[in-house]
Amino acid sequence: PNYPNDISRESGFDTIYPGLCAKEYESRTIRIYKPKLNWLFNTLINLGYTKKDLMNKKWIEIGSGAGNFISACANKGIKDIVGIEVNQNLVSASREHNPQLNTIHWKSSCEAIIKEHEADILCSFFVLEHINDLSPVWEELSRKPKGSIFVFSVPVFGLSTILEDAFPDQFARNLDGVVHTQLFTDDSIEYAMKIAGHQISSEWIFGQDTSDLVRFLTMKNKCKNISSQESRKNKTFNRIYAIQDELQAVIDKNRLSDQRHILAIKK
Repeated sequence: PNYPNDISRESGFDTIYPGLCAKEYESRTIRIYKPKLNWLFNTLINLGYTKKDLMNKKWIEIGSGAGNFISACANKGIKDIVGIEVNQNLVSASREHNPQLNTIHWKSSCEAIIKEHEADILCSFFVLEHINDLSPVWEELSRKPKGSIFVFSVPVFGLSTILEDAFPDQFARNLDGVVHTQLFTDDSIEYAMKIAGHQISSEWIFGQDTSDLVRFLTMKNKCKNISSQESRKNKTFNRIYAIQDELQAVIDKNRLSDQRHILAIKK
């Protein structure tokens, strides 16, 4: 009832991302966020930027969560990096693990961040799908100076989305309709970047489709509880587990995966 007005922007994600000790936090940063930064650097260097150029640019992350990406940036030697986050608990976690960095608790809109903060490189990983109306975001991006860089990741309509529709009794990551207010396609991303005046310069395509497939099949079979077939099922599921990455690579190569990382530059 009264969606989306009764959905608090301040709650929820701190329970999804629980508190971590220093070692766990560092592990998450290295496993999940350092690869994003490496991809970004490699891509921009291939486009003609130098490592020194990138180190000296002003970076901002919109929706910085517990600060893992800005931590990865600091570890690489980037000096001017700011994280902006709406959830106070995640802001506190970011400040706890990165006391030397600036994490801002933001209470206004995403487009206001873009309007009120100057940055050479704006990053936003899996944030845009939570915004009710993205038109002002694209409009503010269109006002950025030529050469500004926008790096973002979003969920797209891929194999996982079809699986979620086929297994309605299992929880959905993309079609929940409450936390995610947007679902993208390659065409809609291209259309959005056209409005924003940005040219897509690179894509990094990989997804979680096979992990969803295994989860759905495993849970479906557990619910049937047919003990006489359990041994055969376990062997089959173990074989499926073992080839998840190979299956996912085929899905990714054919642009059917459920996620996109995009690097776009203002024209």
